[in-house]
Amino acid sequence: MKKLIYLVAIAVVMMLSACENKEATPEGDAGMAMDPNVHAVSVVEVIQVPDYSYLEVEEKGERYWMAVGRGNYEKGEQLFYSQSMEMNNFKSTTLERTFDRILFVQNISRNMPAAEAEGEPRPNPHGEMVDAGLEAPIEPAAGGKTVADIFENSASLAGQTVRVKGKVVKYNANIMGRNWIHLQDGTGEKGSNDLTVTSDQPAAVGDVVVAEGVVAIDQDLGSGYFYKVILEKATIEKQ
Repeated sequence: MKKLIYLVAIAVVMMLSACENKEATPEGDAGMAMDPNVHAVSVVEVIQVPDYSYLEVEEKGERYWMAVGRGNYEKGEQLFYSQSMEMNNFKSTTLERTFDRILFVQNISRNMPAAEAEGEPRPNPHGEMVDAGLEAPIEPAAGGKTVADIFENSASLAGQTVRVKGKVVKYNANIMGRNWIHLQDGTGEKGSNDLTVTSDQPAAVGDVVVAEGVVAIDQDLGSGYFYKVILEKATIEKQ
């Protein structure tokens, strides 16, 4: 009898130990191991502005701020991300507040992502590019280039000022002190049909604009932000 009780006690201890180990190892919905590059954070505070949600989060006992696209976030909920861009001494003109350190996060999620297969490319930090849905290519600006022209001749155009007319398909305001505009004009193939433009001037998704700026190539801004071609310091003229 004593031997039976002893064996039962050992079995209970082993079961409890297995449960503790399972809880200590984060897993995805399908029971797959979480990507080691993914950060799991808990929301401590939420501040909403027109374009962004500012979230104070806690990760492994450390608190810090992040900015994500505006959404319905609540205190106490858990979020996950893997791609971010860190900025120091960032001043939010909307909040009239300076953050000593803040992360701009593009791929925030409420679902725990599974580990990526070896060699699988990481997601674009700007998220999936959208199709402008143009029925026909937009006529180039006077003396300007098409998006396809800029990609095709980027090496020779590097450092030069060019004009390009296109439709705004994505817009991120005030990141790294600049507004980020994605333009499409109906030219180019996937990978060469979406031109990223940085500017001090605002734009809105759906606008057709003429952007005039300096072509730069092979720009690596860190945290996964790499641009084969980008149009920098552009002036924006709405059509």
